[in-house]
Amino acid sequence: MLQSVTTTGKSNCDNDDEKKLLCQILNVSLSVGFLNQKINEEWKKSCCEKHEIFLGDYVFKTILEELSLPGQRTPTRLLDLSLAVKRLSIIFREEEIEYNLELATLMKNFISRYIRDPIPIVCHTVLDVMDNFMQSKLNLGESDNGDSKNILESLCQKFFERLTKFTIRALILFMKHTRCDLIDEETWTRLYAKIGHPELTTAITDLIIFHGIKLANENNGLGLHFDEMRRCLLEGSVEQRRAIQTKLLPKMFKSVELRNVFNNESQNLLNVHDEFYASADPIRAIEVILSMTKFFIFNPTSTALSWHDCVDVQLLAEAIVVDDVEVRMLAWHLICQNPRLTRPFSYDELLLARLFIASNMTEQSPGIRQKIVAEFKILMQRMRESYKLLKKKLTPENRDLFYELATSELFPTKTSDISSDDSCNTMILKNHKEFLRFIHDFIFDSIGEEANFNRKLLALFLIEIMHESEASYKNGAADLMYKELEMQSWLNQECYDQLRAVMSDDFEINQGIAERLLSKLPFKDIKRPHYDKIPLDFKNNYYKSRCFWKDIFAGGDQHLQAAMKNVQILIQKEIKNIEKDKEEYLGGYIPLTNLIIYVNGFFESGIYSQIENIIPWETYIPQTLIPLCLTVGKLVSPVVHSCAPEGFYPDDKSDDIDGKKGKERSKKSQQLLVNCWRTHKEISVVFKNFLQFAFEKNAAQSLSKNGMKLLPPNLLQNLKEYLWTQLTECRQIGAFEAAAATFQIICSILWKLEDEGKKENNIFLHDYSSVENGINNLCETRRSAGLPPLIVAILTTEPKQRNHAAFTNCMERMFAIQLQDPGMM
Repeated sequence: MLQSVTTTGKSNCDNDDEKKLLCQILNVSLSVGFLNQKINEEWKKSCCEKHEIFLGDYVFKTILEELSLPGQRTPTRLLDLSLAVKRLSIIFREEEIEYNLELATLMKNFISRYIRDPIPIVCHTVLDVMDNFMQSKLNLGESDNGDSKNILESLCQKFFERLTKFTIRALILFMKHTRCDLIDEETWTRLYAKIGHPELTTAITDLIIFHGIKLANENNGLGLHFDEMRRCLLEGSVEQRRAIQTKLLPKMFKSVELRNVFNNESQNLLNVHDEFYASADPIRAIEVILSMTKFFIFNPTSTALSWHDCVDVQLLAEAIVVDDVEVRMLAWHLICQNPRLTRPFSYDELLLARLFIASNMTEQSPGIRQKIVAEFKILMQRMRESYKLLKKKLTPENRDLFYELATSELFPTKTSDISSDDSCNTMILKNHKEFLRFIHDFIFDSIGEEANFNRKLLALFLIEIMHESEASYKNGAADLMYKELEMQSWLNQECYDQLRAVMSDDFEINQGIAERLLSKLPFKDIKRPHYDKIPLDFKNNYYKSRCFWKDIFAGGDQHLQAAMKNVQILIQKEIKNIEKDKEEYLGGYIPLTNLIIYVNGFFESGIYSQIENIIPWETYIPQTLIPLCLTVGKLVSPVVHSCAPEGFYPDDKSDDIDGKKGKERSKKSQQLLVNCWRTHKEISVVFKNFLQFAFEKNAAQSLSKNGMKLLPPNLLQNLKEYLWTQLTECRQIGAFEAAAATFQIICSILWKLEDEGKKENNIFLHDYSSVENGINNLCETRRSAGLPPLIVAILTTEPKQRNHAAFTNCMERMFAIQLQDPGMM
């Protein structure tokens, strides 16, 4: 049918009867696809006596009438008809076809009804339709007694009945094309009251921006919007204030027209004695003034060069100590940041910065803490950039500025002896150095033993930023300030000891940062701790164990070998005690887990690659250290593999369950499991770290059995058997997961063995794959224990050159098992 219509439209037939058939043979309710074709001149003419214009009186009217019927349409049909209306509105606008009264009324009803449709794409389409409709011509005939204006105004009034983001955008279109302002003060108040609504924020912001630009171009003031903004900022909800500060004000300052109006009205907006501020909550008034100040400072067309040009220093000092954290952060932002990075800090700014840092060290919010650190980083960057300017000779252009920065308004008596003829740049530089020294001493005092978590964490972050000795200027040049102020000399023995003390902190994040700083900060002439014995009288951790080996390594290779030998002797002693009476001994406190952590710390410390004489270690590690750890793992494995993985003493083994003896047994069984589980997990981590560092340098190369100095064949075989046992018999999920991570590295090594070992390797992998048939001590748990990670490790490490042969073999075996016994799968 569409083809016949097109043919009819494209033909130049002069037969009037065929033209009149166009509206009769075309059923618009079935298809509107022909509208996407190129416009035919015949479509703009009459098709019959009833339809003066084929597109308007028949097609457009038929579609709009269908859309005006009550009831719901399917989403697909509704979208098709909406897109057809959009296409027709484009044709009417481009071809300058006029709307008659009936068609205009139908369009008004369509827009007012579907502008609030639940389907967003339909609403967007309606906005495009309205945009085209507003740009088209309305021809209402002789009866047009203001009907065209009434149609548009009545359409606009319907938008106010229920505000959505689409009706608000429709208002923008109406104001854009008619240049009418139907929004009175009461309506603006209603709109500002809804600006905090997450769905309406962006739309209302765009409406305000459009109206503000319109007023600015007409040389009308923005008093209405200024009053509403201040009212919302002072009296509105948190959502309203956040929407104005983060959405509306940034967009207003991006507009050239509005930016100029703001600059002209800056004195009124920042006047503390204004009636709006005088009658409002003092804290809210400070917040609004500081928010405005932030925008004025970073406005490229503003004459304000710093916060001091906008607000009084007493107001900023008051903001630093208020209870509202958002106000304090605004004041901190204004102190630290300035569009000119080379602008030095004034005497009062450094005083307020000291006050802020000292009073906010215990901040609990992670977000606020990170903002404090970010602003402090900008502060340090400004100090580096301004240092070069302060070191230069004082010029007449900078004399007045430097005199202003060197003097104080908060404490004028302290700087009363300074005159504009003095070397103010030298005084400012001295103030900078005194500030940095104060902050250095204060933040190191804040990581003391009595400091709480929040104080320590923020202090560690500030230490890292302050002593970033490799920091550079904005142009990439080396940092001269850190060197010439001799800030490295501030890192003395006391600072080192304070950081070392944080390694015993109860929170891991503090321990990690402290370890990083000990390696990163440029300490010099530091006396490291001397160990007469291995410290086991405290709760150990990886951070302290790594630092222990770094301290030992600093004393030389002999000290390192002696310390490792000492660890070995202690482990052997623990093994003998366990073998004598496993249950009694493991049920109490034992240092075995801590000793294994020391072994892990050795591999993780990175000192192995720095050892000059590596030959003794290439023998000691594979022949003594790793086999010793294997022995420990085999000793604790039976407990971890037991049928009571939760550590409860079996009821049938105790005749006094509720009595004193029963409670002691229950406690001992729990302690037994904890000791064994932790040690078992650490043993798996030892093997993982050992394998990773042993094959780190040649990870992508094929391996020769003769060239594997740190992993000889007998040790490889022992590790394979140990991991096999853990993954098939262990019931503790944490334990076999740690073993699975190590097993994956073993598999990658096996696949890389050269051709001499391929046969042995394939046999080994075949034996591992045979675990699928459920024999050879496979533990029965609902999670299948370590079997899934075992199979996954073999398959995921298989080289691409094998074309997934192991995967194919594995799947064939699984399907074969299912055919033999469907209940096993």
